[in-house]
Amino acid sequence: MKSSSVISIAISLLVFMSLQLIADDHKSDNRVAEFHYFNVNDPAAFLSAMDTHNASECAEQWQSQSKATVLLSMVTGSDVSHMVYVGYPNYESMELGRELFASCSETAQMLSSFGDATYVGSYHNVIFEEIISINSDQPQKHYAKFDIKIGAGQESAYTEKWLAFMQSQEKYLSESHYGVNRIVFGAGDVSHYAYIGGKSLTGLMTTMNTVLSSPEYSKFSKSVGNYRIVVQNTLIDIVKAFPVER
Repeated sequence: MKSSSVISIAISLLVFMSLQLIADDHKSDNRVAEFHYFNVNDPAAFLSAMDTHNASECAEQWQSQSKATVLLSMVTGSDVSHMVYVGYPNYESMELGRELFASCSETAQMLSSFGDATYVGSYHNVIFEEIISINSDQPQKHYAKFDIKIGAGQESAYTEKWLAFMQSQEKYLSESHYGVNRIVFGAGDVSHYAYIGGKSLTGLMTTMNTVLSSPEYSKFSKSVGNYRIVVQNTLIDIVKAFPVER
């Protein structure tokens, strides 16, 4: 990859869930986060670059001071192969994190390695805010992510109906982390993400098949059909976590 592409990645990588919830007992953590998408041609080299960066003192300071949580995942059902999640408690932490991340010499080295391990022109990113996040303390290995477009001014109507539907299926979702995110930058034709997690792929698929075949889902889908478009469904498999605590 050309140096200009690496610089583009570096700049974009530095830019990347905050309403009070509809129900008082289901509050989000008000987190903000980044999704960085790559089409990887050498997965081992890509992971090695992340491991090398993570082992540096500068990266440790970046995460410890900004509380940045990092996840590497594989993506199925999309034109990209991998996704890096970088989550922060709030925008103040994100701002600090961007400054610290940019100051690491190891960051430039990692991005250069990314350039060698990915297809030219495949990188893009988004910044999003958490609206609803339920059972976020449940460890998950897989997520079904629904990229959706909600009509202007219809977010509250959609999230209210979505939450009511999910609450009607609560007995099937006790071990699933699920929610809705609002995309702030870089979305294109997508305005929000809805997602359901699972501790295993079998468990996730069983939950999805049960929930999405229910009469309540049919009613929900019809009720939002005038202002919600499902653009794409993807499967997210977490490959490795880089937690704040070392």
